[in-house]
This record gives sequence, C-alpha cells and structure tokens, in this order.
Amino acid sequence: MLVDIYYHFHHSSKRKEQYKEFLDFCDVEPSKLLKHATTRWLSLETCVDRTLHHWPALTSYFNSHCEVEKPGRIQRVAAQLSDHEIHLYFYFLSFILGPLNNFNTIFQASEARIGYLAAEMKTLLRTFLGKFVKSKLIQTTPDLTTIDYSNPDNQLPNSILSIGPKARGYLYDHSDDISPTVLQKLFSSVRQFYCAVVKKMVTKFPFNDPVVSCLAFLNPAERGNLDFNDTLKIVKRFPVLVPSTQFAALEEEFIDYQVSPVDELPKFDSDTRVDSYWAAVSAMTNKITRTARFPLLTRVTRAMCCIPNSNADCERVFSMVKKIHTEHRASLDNSTLCDLLTTKINSDCACCQLKPDKDLLKTAKKACVAYNKDCGN
Repeated sequence: MLVDIYYHFHHSSKRKEQYKEFLDFCDVEPSKLLKHATTRWLSLETCVDRTLHHWPALTSYFNSHCEVEKPGRIQRVAAQLSDHEIHLYFYFLSFILGPLNNFNTIFQASEARIGYLAAEMKTLLRTFLGKFVKSKLIQTTPDLTTIDYSNPDNQLPNSILSIGPKARGYLYDHSDDISPTVLQKLFSSVRQFYCAVVKKMVTKFPFNDPVVSCLAFLNPAERGNLDFNDTLKIVKRFPVLVPSTQFAALEEEFIDYQVSPVDELPKFDSDTRVDSYWAAVSAMTNKITRTARFPLLTRVTRAMCCIPNSNADCERVFSMVKKIHTEHRASLDNSTLCDLLTTKINSDCACCQLKPDKDLLKTAKKACVAYNKDCGN
C-alpha cells in the first residue's frame, strides 16, 4: 500500500494539486509522501508514520476518485484505507518499529560501540518479551533466552497485550465497527509477530558469545564494575595481543585504570566516542618515567574497538566506492581508487570545508609538475 500511494502521486503534478485540496478540507498539515525502499527497511517506520498522518486526507481522496469503481491500484488503495484492520496494523507498526530501529541505528554508527552490544541485546530482548509475556516469568528467569515465550500459558491476555496506545484508542473508538473475528485475527497476528521477533533474536544474536559478553570493559561508564577475568578471557581468546608472560603486568594496569581518580583519566560523557576515549588513555604517560601508562591494556582495547558493530561499515565503504568509481571515471587505477577511498574514510569534514595547509599544497604542486613532465616525455 505504501508503494502504491507513493507512485500514484510521484509523476503527476495534477494529482498532487488535487490532493492539496483534500489536505485543506481534512485539516491535515501538508508534508511529503515518502517512498518505502524494501532494501532499506529502516525507512518503514517513517513511511508508516507519514501515512498515518495523511490517513484522513488519503481516505477521502481515494474514495472520491473518479476511477475508484474500476479494478486497479486506486480501488485497491481505497479499500485498504477504509479497512479498520489495516488501520490497526499501521498503528501497531508505528508503535513497535521504534525499539527495533533504535537498536539498529545505534549499532550502524561508524564509531566503536561493540562494548555496549551485550547490554543492549539483553535490554531489547527484555523489552519485547515484556510486551506479550507475563512479567513475573521474566523477572524470575535469569537467562531470558530460555523463556518458553511461545507457550500460551506464559503470554498476556488480549486485554493487556501490548499493541500501542493509539491502536488501543482506535479499538475503543470503533468498537461497534470492528467485528470479533477481525479483533481475534489482530491479536493472533500480533502474538505471531512478537514470537517471530524474539525467535530471531534468540537464534541470531550472539547472547552466548564469550567475547561479546566480556567487552563491557570498553565502556568507560562501567569502570567501577569491571572484572579482570573478563579481560583475561579476551586475551586468552586472542593470544597474539598479550603473551601469557605479561598477564601479571596486564592485571596491574587494569587495577591502576580501575582505581584511578576521575580527574586523572580523559573526560568521558554522552558525546564522547569510546574509541576517542581509549586513544586518549593510550596517550597517557607515567609522570616520572614518561613511558606509556597503560600499554598492554590499551593494546587490547584498540584491537577490540576494531571489531565492527555490524555490516554497516562494509556497506558504507561499498557506497563510497560506487560514488568514486563512476561511469565517468571508469579508467581510475586501483591505486588511485584506494587513495581516494582512504582519504574519504579518514576525513572528518566535508570536502568543501577542507583547508589544506601550505606544505600539502606545495607537495601536490610538485607532484603535478612531475606528472606533467612525465607525460610530456
């Protein structure tokens, strides 16, 4: 339906002008109708919310369209917009997609957030279980992945099943228009959705991964709650980082880091990147010997910060390559492509804001002169 609505207006200025009259009539604030890209499912929440915003105007427009009686897109969309069941599903999607999108957005960032993964996975799983599983069962089960969530006896009744306040309000306002069959189908579909989401989390998320579960030490906010055994598990898993003969020295650094006063360590707040924080820690030196204060510990943290949060970084690089190696620049040498890609990835500002220093300009000019000479020869 989202795609049908978008393409109905996409190439027609006349239809857009006609629709503006329905926006005014229904007192709906004008805003752009968005296209849902199936390959970018994070766009679904925004498209659903935008469609709900336009719902009264869209319903009025399509039901009064001159072609509404003819089989096709217009008749199909008009029927869907007038269907209470479809409207309820849209309210439910608007309610439930938020937590999933927030989780994905957090771990699609370019900065290192792998240290937050274990805690955020448990939070997300607990959040979804709490929407359809009895809270007492969640509270008394140490390992949430072992909960029998598909058992109807462990699930909440329809009266308190979480479908969102807007969906509940719609049910209340249209109780006379919604049949018991539609109502039962709605709640059954919601339960199936919750079970499918939780099953996907339990089977795909690395809840029991020994490395992921030990990476909380990367989070500076957890400094006072750390256990050296977690760090020890990591270095044993990756023996190339710290040889066993230096485990004692690593423990000394760990304790020094854990008990150091806050004013001795780099500042960390909600706006500070974790990798930037550990880069500042690695630059700390002993006040007397001027040697690195945490050489072994920061060697481990640097390696762990290299673990990608998701495959978003890879996809981001592929997008950069497509924008650099276009059909108009198809003859780019691989070395040139790699150099441009390296510059793009490691640049902290937009190209229009870049202010090269004199030495860089001088070097570039020399390289250009040398290249022209070679071409002339």
